[in-house]
Amino acid sequence: MSNEYKKVEDKEKDQFNQLCVMEGTTFPEGGVEEFHQFFKDEFGVRVKFENQVKTLPDFEGCTETGGRNDLFFYILFFLLIKNLITKIKKNNTTYS
Repeated sequence: MSNEYKKVEDKEKDQFNQLCVMEGTTFPEGGVEEFHQFFKDEFGVRVKFENQVKTLPDFEGCTETGGRNDLFFYILFFLLIKNLITKIKKNNTTYS
């Protein structure tokens, strides 16, 4: 990998600065690629998958809580805001 490519890659990585969680969501069968494509298609934003976790019960021995699957990912916050502004302008929406 050239140094120039690494600088671009590092700069892009720094832009993914908003960690998000989707509670109670199972990971798609298509893997990370499908996860990334979903956000691009549905919301017009780029994301970077971080991790998938199962929640723990509220206390040891509890069988009523825990076991929920949560997905963590970073979002390119700048593009999220830019996309939101574009949608607001497109819909000619005003907020007071």
